[in-house]
Amino acid sequence: MIDNTMRELGYGSDSLFRFVKQESDGCSYCKTVWEDNSCLAIGPSAYSYVNGLGFQNIRSVKRFQDLLDKGVLPVLRMKELTNQEMAARALILGLKTAGTSECGVDIPMIENKYNTKINQETADMLNKFIEIGAMEKQGNRLFFTKKGACFAENILVKLMGGE
Repeated sequence: MIDNTMRELGYGSDSLFRFVKQESDGCSYCKTVWEDNSCLAIGPSAYSYVNGLGFQNIRSVKRFQDLLDKGVLPVLRMKELTNQEMAARALILGLKTAGTSECGVDIPMIENKYNTKINQETADMLNKFIEIGAMEKQGNRLFFTKKGACFAENILVKLMGGE
């Protein structure tokens, strides 16, 4: 209902959760976010990604502030991502931010960029989501259908290996 109303008002979707005026380049934001740009997140529990290094800040606001006061970076965990993990990250972020019919995710482009293939388990899940009508593929572009967008967060958790 929200999607239909926003479209009637002249807005289009540039991600699963944002609407933009049709006259604008609706995909510019989502392209910027998922094309492997660094993102330095600030605050408790925030996730960052800089040059292939992923890290998450301390969750507790008090502990976060205490560490900052001591001049210590409040990082809970840090990991250098493999090409396979960077490709999976690009796929997930791409679907989250560009997983609409207006944009979509180009899996062969992701695979070429990271010199790896999407693993078979993920490929099988994507095919299953296409089969049940939650996703659609047009050429190289993969995106959520309107039906699938309603369950996008659940689908993304599945793709990330969650329950």
